[in-house]
Amino acid sequence: TLDDGQTVIAAQTWSSNSLIYEDITLSHTFSAVPMIIPSIQTNANPGYLSPRMKSATSSSFRFLLDPPETYTLPIPLALETVGYLAILPTSTTYGGKALKAMTTDRCC
Repeated sequence: TLDDGQTVIAAQTWSSNSLIYEDITLSHTFSAVPMIIPSIQTNANPGYLSPRMKSATSSSFRFLLDPPETYTLPIPLALETVGYLAILPTSTTYGGKALKAMTTDRCC
């Protein structure tokens, strides 16, 4: 919880061993769709995998680990630990330190 009372979720899950989207339920229902930042925390598969997300709501999202199109991975994939952070856009403090979470229309 941030100094202003807003909830931030920092959690982890494990990927499945197939290339399908998985449903993740957040431990808190936000008042709007939060920003969700995923990060692969292990390296159990050869090659680079990218976390992909879709269908985010105020209480859940879907993700999969996506290999590059040019790379052939063994299927099933090895399990990977995936961490994620979920937060609403805000400008606040945490432990007296400034924190700003925002989105932008800039891309790539």
